[in-house]
Amino acid sequence: WLLVIYFFLFRLPISLQDICTYCKCVHGQYADEPIWIDVGKKNEIAVLGHSCGRPVVYTWKAVTGTGATLVDFGTTKVPRVIWMPFIVSVRPDTKGTNNRIIVTKSDGRTTGRCECHIDFVNLDIYSHIDGADLISIGREQVVELDGSHSYDFSQPKNKQRYTFEWRCTPIEKDLNSQYCQNTSIMCTTPKCSINGNYLAVTGLYKITLHTTSLVTGATAGDHLYIRVEYGTKIPLLLLCVHNCWDYFYNDDSSISIDVECIGYCGDTLKFYFAVDDKFITTNSNGKVRFMPPKAATFKFNFTLIADGVDSVAIATFKRNDPPTGGSCTVTPPQGIPGDTLFKTACSSWTDRNLPIYYVLKAGNLLYDRTTDPHWEIYVPQVKALSFRVCDSLDACQKYEVPIELVKPNIPKGLKNIQAYMVEPANNVERLLEGGEYARAVVKATLMMAEQPLDVIKHVLSAFKNFKAESLTDVRQLGTMTSELVDAI
Repeated sequence: WLLVIYFFLFRLPISLQDICTYCKCVHGQYADEPIWIDVGKKNEIAVLGHSCGRPVVYTWKAVTGTGATLVDFGTTKVPRVIWMPFIVSVRPDTKGTNNRIIVTKSDGRTTGRCECHIDFVNLDIYSHIDGADLISIGREQVVELDGSHSYDFSQPKNKQRYTFEWRCTPIEKDLNSQYCQNTSIMCTTPKCSINGNYLAVTGLYKITLHTTSLVTGATAGDHLYIRVEYGTKIPLLLLCVHNCWDYFYNDDSSISIDVECIGYCGDTLKFYFAVDDKFITTNSNGKVRFMPPKAATFKFNFTLIADGVDSVAIATFKRNDPPTGGSCTVTPPQGIPGDTLFKTACSSWTDRNLPIYYVLKAGNLLYDRTTDPHWEIYVPQVKALSFRVCDSLDACQKYEVPIELVKPNIPKGLKNIQAYMVEPANNVERLLEGGEYARAVVKATLMMAEQPLDVIKHVLSAFKNFKAESLTDVRQLGTMTSELVDAI
Protein backbone atom coordinates (compact mmCIF):
# COMPACT_ATOMS: atom_id res chain seq x y z
CA TRP A 1 0.00 0.00 0.00
CA LEU A 2 2.81 2.41 0.69
CA LEU A 3 4.11 1.83 -2.82
CA VAL A 4 0.66 2.53 -4.24
CA ILE A 5 0.34 5.76 -2.28
CA TYR A 6 3.84 6.83 -3.25
CA PHE A 7 3.14 6.06 -6.90
CA PHE A 8 -0.11 8.03 -6.73
CA LEU A 9 1.52 11.08 -5.20
CA PHE A 10 4.35 10.87 -7.67
CA ARG A 11 1.89 11.09 -10.57
CA LEU A 12 0.05 14.20 -9.10
CA PRO A 13 1.03 17.67 -10.50
CA ILE A 14 1.05 19.10 -6.92
CA SER A 15 3.77 18.00 -4.54
CA LEU A 16 3.32 17.34 -0.84
CA GLN A 17 5.26 20.51 -0.16
CA ASP A 18 2.83 22.48 -2.30
CA ILE A 19 -0.06 21.16 -0.28
CA CYS A 20 1.60 22.10 2.99
CA THR A 21 2.41 25.64 1.83
CA TYR A 22 -0.98 26.24 0.24
CA CYS A 23 -2.51 29.60 1.36
CA LYS A 24 -5.58 31.29 -0.05
CA CYS A 25 -7.60 34.28 1.17
CA VAL A 26 -11.23 33.55 1.93
CA HIS A 27 -12.04 37.02 0.53
CA GLY A 28 -10.02 39.66 -1.30
CA GLN A 29 -8.13 37.41 -3.68
CA TYR A 30 -8.30 40.01 -6.44
CA ALA A 31 -7.50 43.73 -6.40
CA ASP A 32 -10.84 44.64 -7.97
CA GLU A 33 -12.71 42.65 -5.32
CA PRO A 34 -11.05 43.75 -2.07
CA ILE A 35 -12.12 43.12 1.48
CA TRP A 36 -13.86 46.33 2.54
CA ILE A 37 -12.55 47.27 5.95
CA ASP A 38 -15.02 49.33 7.97
CA VAL A 39 -12.64 51.36 10.09
CA GLY A 40 -15.27 51.86 12.76
CA LYS A 41 -15.82 48.16 13.43
CA LYS A 42 -13.99 44.92 14.15
CA ASN A 43 -13.01 43.07 10.98
CA GLU A 44 -12.04 39.40 10.57
CA ILE A 45 -9.57 38.34 7.86
CA ALA A 46 -9.22 34.61 7.21
CA VAL A 47 -7.23 32.32 4.91
CA LEU A 48 -7.53 28.70 3.80
CA GLY A 49 -4.68 26.14 3.97
CA HIS A 50 -3.43 22.75 5.21
CA SER A 51 -1.42 21.95 8.30
CA CYS A 52 0.06 18.66 7.07
CA GLY A 53 -0.14 17.32 10.60
CA ARG A 54 2.15 19.94 12.14
CA PRO A 55 1.35 23.12 14.11
CA VAL A 56 1.21 26.18 11.82
CA VAL A 57 2.06 29.77 12.77
CA TYR A 58 0.49 32.58 10.75
CA THR A 59 2.15 35.99 10.43
CA TRP A 60 -0.04 38.97 9.41
CA LYS A 61 0.92 42.39 8.13
CA ALA A 62 -1.13 45.13 6.40
CA VAL A 63 0.79 47.16 3.80
CA THR A 64 0.08 49.88 1.25
CA GLY A 65 0.66 49.65 -2.47
CA THR A 66 4.21 50.93 -1.96
CA GLY A 67 4.93 48.25 0.62
CA ALA A 68 4.85 50.60 3.59
CA THR A 69 3.52 48.91 6.70
CA LEU A 70 0.09 50.00 7.88
CA VAL A 71 -0.29 47.52 10.74
CA ASP A 72 1.82 44.60 11.98
CA PHE A 73 -0.61 42.14 13.55
CA GLY A 74 2.07 39.72 14.71
CA THR A 75 1.33 35.98 14.70
CA THR A 76 -1.62 33.69 15.31
CA LYS A 77 -1.98 29.92 15.59
CA VAL A 78 -5.26 29.96 13.68
CA PRO A 79 -5.83 31.00 10.04
CA ARG A 80 -7.57 34.24 10.91
CA VAL A 81 -6.93 37.55 12.61
CA ILE A 82 -9.20 40.20 14.15
CA TRP A 83 -8.40 43.74 13.01
CA MET A 84 -9.69 46.72 14.97
CA PRO A 85 -8.59 49.60 12.68
CA PHE A 86 -10.06 52.28 14.94
CA ILE A 87 -7.21 51.78 17.42
CA VAL A 88 -4.55 52.57 14.83
CA SER A 89 -4.01 55.45 12.41
CA VAL A 90 -5.59 54.71 9.04
CA ARG A 91 -5.63 58.00 7.18
CA PRO A 92 -8.06 58.84 4.36
CA ASP A 93 -5.20 59.14 1.84
CA THR A 94 -4.56 55.39 2.13
CA LYS A 95 -7.85 54.61 0.45
CA GLY A 96 -7.67 53.10 -3.03
CA THR A 97 -3.87 52.58 -3.09
CA ASN A 98 -3.70 48.78 -3.60
CA ASN A 99 -3.61 48.01 0.11
CA ARG A 100 -3.00 44.38 1.07
CA ILE A 101 -2.66 42.03 3.99
CA ILE A 102 0.35 39.76 3.56
CA VAL A 103 -0.07 36.40 5.26
CA THR A 104 2.83 34.00 5.85
CA LYS A 105 2.22 30.48 7.18
CA SER A 106 4.97 28.21 8.48
CA ASP A 107 5.05 24.78 10.11
CA GLY A 108 8.80 24.85 10.74
CA ARG A 109 9.64 22.91 7.60
CA THR A 110 7.63 24.66 4.88
CA THR A 111 6.57 28.26 4.38
CA GLY A 112 3.61 29.56 2.37
CA ARG A 113 2.49 33.06 1.48
CA CYS A 114 -0.67 34.75 0.18
CA GLU A 115 -2.02 38.29 -0.17
CA CYS A 116 -5.52 39.55 0.63
CA HIS A 117 -6.49 42.79 -1.08
CA ILE A 118 -8.21 45.32 1.16
CA ASP A 119 -9.64 48.82 1.01
CA PHE A 120 -11.29 51.11 3.51
CA VAL A 121 -14.72 52.64 4.07
CA ASN A 122 -15.98 55.16 6.63
CA LEU A 123 -12.79 57.15 6.94
CA ASP A 124 -14.82 60.36 7.12
CA ILE A 125 -15.59 62.61 10.05
CA TYR A 126 -18.80 64.63 10.28
CA SER A 127 -18.78 68.05 11.93
CA HIS A 128 -22.09 69.54 13.03
CA ILE A 129 -23.34 72.59 14.94
CA ASP A 130 -26.89 72.32 16.24
CA GLY A 131 -29.33 75.08 15.27
CA ALA A 132 -30.25 77.20 12.28
CA ASP A 133 -27.81 78.56 9.70
CA LEU A 134 -28.44 82.09 11.00
CA ILE A 135 -28.99 82.85 14.69
CA SER A 136 -30.13 86.26 15.91
CA ILE A 137 -29.26 87.41 19.41
CA GLY A 138 -29.76 90.56 21.44
CA ARG A 139 -26.76 92.72 22.27
CA GLU A 140 -26.69 91.49 25.89
CA GLN A 141 -27.47 87.85 25.21
CA VAL A 142 -25.15 84.86 25.52
CA VAL A 143 -25.80 81.95 23.17
CA GLU A 144 -24.34 78.46 23.63
CA LEU A 145 -23.48 76.59 20.44
CA ASP A 146 -23.45 72.79 20.56
CA GLY A 147 -21.07 70.76 18.39
CA SER A 148 -21.27 67.56 20.43
CA HIS A 149 -23.28 65.78 17.75
CA SER A 150 -20.30 65.67 15.43
CA TYR A 151 -19.34 62.10 14.53
CA ASP A 152 -16.22 60.19 13.50
CA PHE A 153 -17.19 57.18 11.40
CA SER A 154 -13.76 55.65 11.92
CA GLN A 155 -14.45 55.10 15.62
CA PRO A 156 -16.99 53.03 17.57
CA LYS A 157 -20.08 54.87 18.74
CA ASN A 158 -19.09 54.64 22.38
CA LYS A 159 -15.44 55.58 21.81
CA GLN A 160 -15.59 58.84 19.88
CA ARG A 161 -12.33 60.77 20.18
CA TYR A 162 -11.69 64.00 18.31
CA THR A 163 -10.66 67.59 18.96
CA PHE A 164 -12.74 70.77 18.64
CA GLU A 165 -11.70 74.20 17.39
CA TRP A 166 -14.20 77.08 17.41
CA ARG A 167 -13.30 80.25 15.53
CA CYS A 168 -15.10 83.52 14.82
CA THR A 169 -14.82 85.75 11.74
CA PRO A 170 -16.48 89.20 11.35
CA ILE A 171 -18.43 89.42 8.09
CA GLU A 172 -20.20 92.78 8.31
CA LYS A 173 -19.56 95.99 10.24
CA ASP A 174 -17.33 94.94 13.15
CA LEU A 175 -14.41 93.89 10.96
CA ASN A 176 -11.72 94.76 13.54
CA SER A 177 -13.42 93.06 16.47
CA GLN A 178 -11.08 92.17 19.31
CA TYR A 179 -13.46 89.48 20.57
CA CYS A 180 -14.11 87.82 17.23
CA GLN A 181 -10.83 87.08 15.45
CA ASN A 182 -10.25 84.21 13.06
CA THR A 183 -6.60 84.03 14.12
CA SER A 184 -7.51 82.86 17.63
CA ILE A 185 -9.41 79.83 18.90
CA MET A 186 -12.47 80.75 20.97
CA CYS A 187 -13.15 77.27 22.43
CA THR A 188 -11.76 73.73 22.32
CA THR A 189 -14.77 72.02 23.91
CA PRO A 190 -17.86 70.41 22.34
CA LYS A 191 -19.90 73.48 23.32
CA CYS A 192 -18.96 77.13 22.95
CA SER A 193 -20.66 80.28 24.32
CA ILE A 194 -20.83 83.49 22.27
CA ASN A 195 -21.34 86.69 24.24
CA GLY A 196 -23.28 89.44 22.47
CA ASN A 197 -21.89 92.05 24.87
CA TYR A 198 -18.59 91.96 22.96
CA LEU A 199 -20.10 92.17 19.48
CA ALA A 200 -21.47 95.12 17.52
CA VAL A 201 -25.18 95.75 17.04
CA THR A 202 -26.28 94.76 13.49
CA GLY A 203 -22.91 93.04 13.05
CA LEU A 204 -22.76 89.69 11.25
CA TYR A 205 -20.29 87.00 12.36
CA LYS A 206 -19.35 83.59 11.00
CA ILE A 207 -18.77 80.91 13.64
CA THR A 208 -16.79 77.90 12.40
CA LEU A 209 -16.28 74.53 14.08
CA HIS A 210 -13.46 72.20 12.98
CA THR A 211 -13.37 68.66 14.34
CA THR A 212 -10.30 66.46 13.86
CA SER A 213 -10.26 62.68 14.27
CA LEU A 214 -7.60 61.42 16.64
CA VAL A 215 -7.65 58.10 14.77
CA THR A 216 -7.47 59.03 11.08
CA GLY A 217 -6.36 62.65 11.35
CA ALA A 218 -9.25 63.63 9.08
CA THR A 219 -10.75 67.09 9.61
CA ALA A 220 -14.29 68.30 8.93
CA GLY A 221 -15.98 71.63 9.43
CA ASP A 222 -19.37 73.24 9.92
CA HIS A 223 -20.41 76.85 10.34
CA LEU A 224 -23.29 79.16 11.05
CA TYR A 225 -23.84 82.90 11.22
CA ILE A 226 -24.74 85.06 14.20
CA ARG A 227 -26.27 88.47 13.75
CA VAL A 228 -26.50 90.82 16.71
CA GLU A 229 -29.86 92.52 16.45
CA TYR A 230 -31.32 95.50 18.24
CA GLY A 231 -32.66 94.80 21.69
CA THR A 232 -30.92 93.82 24.90
CA LYS A 233 -32.62 90.65 26.17
CA ILE A 234 -34.79 89.85 23.14
CA PRO A 235 -33.47 90.28 19.57
CA LEU A 236 -35.53 92.91 17.76
CA LEU A 237 -35.68 93.41 14.02
CA LEU A 238 -36.09 96.94 12.67
CA LEU A 239 -37.80 96.92 9.26
CA CYS A 240 -37.91 100.06 7.16
CA VAL A 241 -41.25 100.53 5.41
CA HIS A 242 -40.80 104.07 4.09
CA ASN A 243 -38.07 106.72 4.04
CA CYS A 244 -35.48 105.03 6.24
CA TRP A 245 -33.41 102.74 4.02
CA ASP A 246 -29.91 102.05 5.33
CA TYR A 247 -30.75 104.35 8.27
CA PHE A 248 -30.88 107.43 6.05
CA TYR A 249 -34.01 109.58 5.80
CA ASN A 250 -35.26 112.48 3.71
CA ASP A 251 -36.49 115.24 5.99
CA ASP A 252 -39.41 116.20 3.75
CA SER A 253 -41.28 112.91 4.15
CA SER A 254 -42.64 110.80 7.01
CA ILE A 255 -40.86 107.67 8.24
CA SER A 256 -42.61 104.31 8.63
CA ILE A 257 -40.94 101.55 10.68
CA ASP A 258 -42.00 98.07 11.76
CA VAL A 259 -40.31 96.55 14.81
CA GLU A 260 -40.58 92.78 15.21
CA CYS A 261 -39.18 90.40 17.77
CA ILE A 262 -37.35 87.37 16.41
CA GLY A 263 -38.71 83.99 17.41
CA TYR A 264 -41.32 83.49 20.11
CA CYS A 265 -41.24 86.52 22.38
CA GLY A 266 -44.26 86.00 24.60
CA ASP A 267 -48.05 86.21 24.64
CA THR A 268 -48.32 89.84 25.77
CA LEU A 269 -46.31 92.40 23.80
CA LYS A 270 -46.10 96.15 24.34
CA PHE A 271 -43.93 98.47 22.24
CA TYR A 272 -42.84 101.97 23.28
CA PHE A 273 -41.38 104.45 20.79
CA ALA A 274 -39.47 107.70 21.24
CA VAL A 275 -37.43 110.08 19.08
CA ASP A 276 -34.43 111.68 20.76
CA ASP A 277 -35.78 110.36 24.09
CA LYS A 278 -39.14 112.09 23.55
CA PHE A 279 -42.05 109.66 23.73
CA ILE A 280 -44.22 109.54 20.59
CA THR A 281 -46.52 106.50 20.87
CA THR A 282 -47.07 102.97 22.17
CA ASN A 283 -48.84 99.95 20.66
CA SER A 284 -48.85 96.16 20.55
CA ASN A 285 -48.04 95.60 16.86
CA GLY A 286 -44.66 97.36 16.60
CA LYS A 287 -45.69 99.65 13.71
CA VAL A 288 -44.98 103.37 13.91
CA ARG A 289 -45.07 106.37 11.56
CA PHE A 290 -43.73 109.83 12.35
CA MET A 291 -42.17 112.93 10.83
CA PRO A 292 -38.41 113.14 11.37
CA PRO A 293 -36.99 116.15 13.18
CA LYS A 294 -35.27 118.89 11.20
CA ALA A 295 -31.82 117.73 12.16
CA ALA A 296 -28.78 116.06 10.67
CA THR A 297 -29.30 112.98 12.88
CA PHE A 298 -31.77 111.65 15.42
CA LYS A 299 -32.08 108.68 17.78
CA PHE A 300 -34.98 106.29 17.45
CA ASN A 301 -35.66 104.64 20.82
CA PHE A 302 -37.84 101.54 21.01
CA THR A 303 -38.59 99.17 23.86
CA LEU A 304 -40.45 95.87 23.91
CA ILE A 305 -41.93 94.47 27.09
CA ALA A 306 -42.88 90.83 26.47
CA ASP A 307 -44.42 88.91 29.37
CA GLY A 308 -42.55 91.16 31.78
CA VAL A 309 -39.17 90.90 30.02
CA ASP A 310 -37.94 94.22 28.62
CA SER A 311 -35.64 94.64 25.63
CA VAL A 312 -34.32 98.12 24.90
CA ALA A 313 -32.76 99.40 21.67
CA ILE A 314 -31.56 102.63 20.09
CA ALA A 315 -31.03 103.15 16.36
CA THR A 316 -29.38 106.24 14.91
CA PHE A 317 -30.67 107.72 11.66
CA LYS A 318 -28.89 110.24 9.47
CA ARG A 319 -30.41 112.78 7.14
CA ASN A 320 -29.94 112.01 3.49
CA ASP A 321 -28.89 115.22 1.78
CA PRO A 322 -29.66 115.63 -1.94
CA PRO A 323 -26.98 115.77 -4.65
CA THR A 324 -24.83 118.90 -4.68
CA GLY A 325 -22.08 120.64 -6.60
CA GLY A 326 -23.57 120.48 -10.08
CA SER A 327 -25.41 122.63 -12.59
CA CYS A 328 -27.72 122.36 -15.59
CA THR A 329 -27.59 124.29 -18.85
CA VAL A 330 -29.94 125.08 -21.76
CA THR A 331 -28.70 125.88 -25.27
CA PRO A 332 -29.59 128.23 -26.89
CA PRO A 333 -30.82 130.58 -24.13
CA GLN A 334 -33.48 132.11 -26.44
CA GLY A 335 -35.89 130.65 -28.95
CA ILE A 336 -39.41 130.17 -30.25
CA PRO A 337 -41.78 127.70 -28.54
CA GLY A 338 -42.38 124.63 -30.68
CA ASP A 339 -39.82 125.67 -33.31
CA THR A 340 -36.47 125.96 -31.52
CA LEU A 341 -34.81 122.68 -30.56
CA PHE A 342 -33.24 123.20 -27.15
CA LYS A 343 -30.38 121.07 -25.85
CA THR A 344 -30.22 120.61 -22.10
CA ALA A 345 -27.61 118.92 -19.91
CA CYS A 346 -26.66 118.49 -16.25
CA SER A 347 -23.16 117.80 -14.96
CA SER A 348 -20.88 117.64 -11.89
CA TRP A 349 -23.59 116.50 -9.45
CA THR A 350 -22.26 114.30 -6.63
CA ASP A 351 -23.86 112.19 -3.93
CA ARG A 352 -23.03 109.20 -1.73
CA ASN A 353 -26.12 107.27 -2.82
CA LEU A 354 -25.60 106.50 -6.48
CA PRO A 355 -26.84 106.44 -9.16
CA ILE A 356 -28.09 109.99 -9.62
CA TYR A 357 -31.40 110.43 -11.46
CA TYR A 358 -32.58 113.45 -13.42
CA VAL A 359 -36.07 114.70 -14.25
CA LEU A 360 -36.82 117.57 -16.64
CA LYS A 361 -40.05 119.55 -16.63
CA ALA A 362 -41.05 122.13 -19.23
CA GLY A 363 -44.41 123.58 -18.28
CA ASN A 364 -46.78 120.62 -18.25
CA LEU A 365 -44.33 118.42 -20.15
CA LEU A 366 -42.59 116.01 -17.78
CA TYR A 367 -39.76 113.93 -19.17
CA ASP A 368 -39.01 110.47 -17.83
CA ARG A 369 -36.66 109.95 -14.88
CA THR A 370 -33.28 108.95 -16.27
CA THR A 371 -29.62 108.60 -15.37
CA ASP A 372 -28.62 110.31 -18.64
CA PRO A 373 -28.98 114.08 -18.08
CA HIS A 374 -29.09 115.06 -21.75
CA TRP A 375 -32.23 116.04 -23.65
CA GLU A 376 -33.15 117.61 -26.98
CA ILE A 377 -36.61 119.12 -26.59
CA TYR A 378 -39.21 121.50 -27.94
CA VAL A 379 -40.79 123.55 -25.19
CA PRO A 380 -44.14 125.31 -24.71
CA GLN A 381 -44.42 128.96 -23.63
CA VAL A 382 -42.55 128.91 -20.30
CA LYS A 383 -40.19 131.20 -18.43
CA ALA A 384 -37.78 128.52 -17.22
CA LEU A 385 -36.97 124.83 -17.44
CA SER A 386 -37.09 122.94 -14.14
CA PHE A 387 -34.73 120.11 -13.24
CA ARG A 388 -34.93 117.67 -10.33
CA VAL A 389 -31.66 115.96 -9.44
CA CYS A 390 -32.21 112.99 -7.10
CA ASP A 391 -30.08 110.30 -5.50
CA SER A 392 -31.05 106.64 -5.30
CA LEU A 393 -32.91 107.25 -2.00
CA ASP A 394 -35.01 110.04 -3.57
CA ALA A 395 -33.43 113.03 -1.90
CA CYS A 396 -33.89 115.67 -4.60
CA GLN A 397 -32.42 119.05 -5.45
CA LYS A 398 -34.35 121.53 -7.61
CA TYR A 399 -32.58 123.53 -10.28
CA GLU A 400 -34.09 126.05 -12.71
CA VAL A 401 -32.65 127.56 -15.86
CA PRO A 402 -34.47 130.65 -17.23
CA ILE A 403 -35.00 130.91 -20.98
CA GLU A 404 -36.26 133.73 -23.19
CA LEU A 405 -39.02 132.68 -25.56
CA VAL A 406 -40.52 134.81 -28.31
CA LYS A 407 -44.25 134.26 -28.42
CA PRO A 408 -45.14 132.67 -31.77
CA ASN A 409 -47.55 134.46 -34.10
CA ILE A 410 -50.45 132.02 -34.21
CA PRO A 411 -53.60 133.14 -36.07
CA LYS A 412 -57.08 133.04 -34.58
CA GLY A 413 -60.15 131.33 -35.99
CA LEU A 414 -60.77 127.95 -37.58
CA LYS A 415 -59.98 128.86 -41.21
CA ASN A 416 -56.75 130.59 -40.28
CA ILE A 417 -55.67 127.64 -38.12
CA GLN A 418 -56.46 125.21 -40.92
CA ALA A 419 -54.23 127.21 -43.26
CA TYR A 420 -51.58 127.52 -40.55
CA MET A 421 -51.52 123.76 -40.03
CA VAL A 422 -50.76 123.12 -43.70
CA GLU A 423 -47.15 124.08 -43.02
CA PRO A 424 -45.10 120.90 -42.21
CA ALA A 425 -43.74 122.40 -38.98
CA ASN A 426 -47.30 123.08 -37.79
CA ASN A 427 -48.99 119.92 -39.05
CA VAL A 428 -49.68 118.06 -35.82
CA GLU A 429 -50.82 114.88 -37.55
CA ARG A 430 -47.65 114.71 -39.67
CA LEU A 431 -45.45 115.41 -36.64
CA LEU A 432 -47.09 112.49 -34.82
CA GLU A 433 -46.61 110.21 -37.81
CA GLY A 434 -42.94 111.19 -37.89
CA GLY A 435 -42.44 110.30 -34.24
CA GLU A 436 -42.02 113.90 -33.04
CA TYR A 437 -44.50 113.41 -30.24
CA ALA A 438 -43.26 116.08 -27.84
CA ARG A 439 -43.15 118.73 -30.57
CA ALA A 440 -46.65 117.76 -31.72
CA VAL A 441 -47.99 118.19 -28.17
CA VAL A 442 -46.25 121.57 -27.81
CA LYS A 443 -47.57 122.81 -31.16
CA ALA A 444 -51.09 121.66 -30.38
CA THR A 445 -51.04 123.33 -26.98
CA LEU A 446 -49.83 126.62 -28.48
CA MET A 447 -52.46 126.59 -31.25
CA MET A 448 -55.31 125.87 -28.82
CA ALA A 449 -54.45 128.70 -26.43
CA GLU A 450 -57.17 131.40 -26.31
CA GLN A 451 -59.09 129.81 -29.22
CA PRO A 452 -62.80 129.01 -29.62
CA LEU A 453 -64.04 125.47 -29.12
CA ASP A 454 -64.24 124.57 -32.84
CA VAL A 455 -60.53 125.37 -33.28
CA ILE A 456 -59.63 123.26 -30.27
CA LYS A 457 -61.61 120.29 -31.58
CA HIS A 458 -59.98 120.59 -35.00
CA VAL A 459 -56.49 120.57 -33.49
CA LEU A 460 -57.36 117.67 -31.23
CA SER A 461 -58.65 115.62 -34.16
CA ALA A 462 -55.00 114.99 -35.11
CA PHE A 463 -54.68 112.85 -31.99
CA LYS A 464 -56.43 109.66 -33.08
CA ASN A 465 -56.89 108.32 -29.54
CA PHE A 466 -58.25 111.56 -28.12
CA LYS A 467 -62.05 111.92 -28.13
CA ALA A 468 -62.21 115.52 -29.27
CA GLU A 469 -66.01 115.58 -29.54
CA SER A 470 -66.27 114.86 -25.81
CA LEU A 471 -64.76 118.27 -25.04
CA THR A 472 -67.62 120.61 -24.08
CA ASP A 473 -65.85 123.50 -22.42
CA VAL A 474 -62.65 125.44 -23.07
CA ARG A 475 -61.94 125.33 -19.33
CA GLN A 476 -61.19 121.63 -19.67
CA LEU A 477 -57.81 122.54 -21.18
CA GLY A 478 -56.18 122.97 -17.76
CA THR A 479 -54.52 119.55 -17.95
CA MET A 480 -54.63 119.18 -21.69
CA THR A 481 -50.90 118.65 -22.19
CA SER A 482 -50.74 115.54 -20.04
CA GLU A 483 -53.94 114.19 -21.61
CA LEU A 484 -52.52 114.67 -25.08
CA VAL A 485 -49.39 112.76 -24.10
CA ASP A 486 -51.56 109.86 -22.90
CA ALA A 487 -53.50 109.95 -26.17
CA ILE A 488 -50.43 109.49 -28.39
